[in-house]
Amino acid sequence: MRGYPGWFYPLLLLTVVVLFATGGLLTPPMLDLRLEWEMPWRLGADQRIAVAALHAALSFLMFALLGALWSVHMRAGWRHRRHWRSGLGMVALLLCLMASAIGIYYFGDETAATASAVSHLAAGALTFLLFGYHAVIGYRHAVRHHHGRHHI
Repeated sequence: MRGYPGWFYPLLLLTVVVLFATGGLLTPPMLDLRLEWEMPWRLGADQRIAVAALHAALSFLMFALLGALWSVHMRAGWRHRRHWRSGLGMVALLLCLMASAIGIYYFGDETAATASAVSHLAAGALTFLLFGYHAVIGYRHAVRHHHGRHHI
């Protein structure tokens, strides 16, 4: 990614992948506890707490990375009108993830907390897919317009 140190993009990719993986590990217990679906497998209580803590810590790192993306990458994308639809979709989904995460922890009503958990799960999966799409189209654009140099 042009305008960022060499470690930034690998850190962003690692953060996205591990957030998705930890969210995936937290899915069976959420479906069991919130929706009372019988799951063939789920994390134990100690594992669930550790994975949830890692997921939450990485979400804070992701917010910091998003701030860095806003300062260069997002603003340049808007200015040049490149990949703005997928970028806007990710921003909307990330806002949904933030709001639903707060709802999971702070809604006192079980129905509202369950709705937050389900919407968080859906938004997380869609964000992961849209991030992959956004990265691929950005990479293709960079290869096509920069003669093989990796500038997204």
